[in-house]
Amino acid sequence: MIQFQLGVLNLDLTLVMDASPPIIIETSTNADKSLYEAWEWSNRLTLNFMRLTMVANVKSSMPKTNNVREFMKLVKDYSKSDIIGKSIVGNLSSELTNKKFDWSQPIHNHVKKMANLATKLNSMGMEVRESFFVKFILNSLSVEFGQFQVNYNTLMVCLDKVT
Repeated sequence: MIQFQLGVLNLDLTLVMDASPPIIIETSTNADKSLYEAWEWSNRLTLNFMRLTMVANVKSSMPKTNNVREFMKLVKDYSKSDIIGKSIVGNLSSELTNKKFDWSQPIHNHVKKMANLATKLNSMGMEVRESFFVKFILNSLSVEFGQFQVNYNTLMVCLDKVT
């Protein structure tokens, strides 16, 4: 998809050439200079375009390079590593901790969605303990459910005294 977009924008010179053109020296011809300048321009803009399309979590962990072909190889290698998994875990945990009940659905569905997020996190190696999970649910509820929080906290205090 990106290659198509770059082709439409006429930025795909770095992708269609097998190698970068030779560096400009004093004896370079005008054609060589033009080709190198066009390649350099295409390379710079293509790198910027590719970085713009990346998720912020992945972008920040990518090593810096000034060559599109090297960048594409790094992206391919990183997609096979657990950087992507860490990015997904970060997004899921952020979604779980920031989720709020907004009355657009029944509360049962809201809790099921949160349970699904917790299950996904557990399957990816990030343990979400039941006590934390209950707190996440209670914190996601609106003010109208304040009595649930009071009852839960009271129950937890009573259980702590018993044990």
